[in-house]
Amino acid sequence: MTFVDPQHAFEASYPSKTARFRHDLTNDPLFEIDRILKLIASVPPKSIEYNSANISHDHDPAKMPSNGLSPEETVRNIADINSWLVVMNIEQDPEYNAMMQRCLADIAPHVLEKTGPMNLIQGYIFVSSPHATTPFHMDPEHNI
Repeated sequence: MTFVDPQHAFEASYPSKTARFRHDLTNDPLFEIDRILKLIASVPPKSIEYNSANISHDHDPAKMPSNGLSPEETVRNIADINSWLVVMNIEQDPEYNAMMQRCLADIAPHVLEKTGPMNLIQGYIFVSSPHATTPFHMDPEHNI
């Protein structure tokens, strides 16, 4: 995976500001529905969270309404059911781990120079319906 001009955008802003950059993951087969379904089948259930997106932006994340479907049904019908799903710790799968390593290789030199080596590399995939609302929260321990 390559970022488009990561050196300029990322190097100029990391670690104190956000940066906008583009990537070429749009057509990666790892993000096709069938491959995501295969991933869901391979990870422990605790690595999957999914809920209805019929909520307000300030909804309590601890009180998320179920969508009444399985994770597989949620992904297969995501375009029509106003829901969201996250697969956590995708690095458990060798193909997703390799993709993550390729992505991070583009920015690793800048991270190392400014804040030291990356550690505890984890990845999440979010799948959501058009215009879905997910609860706002911060995970500072998971961000660079």
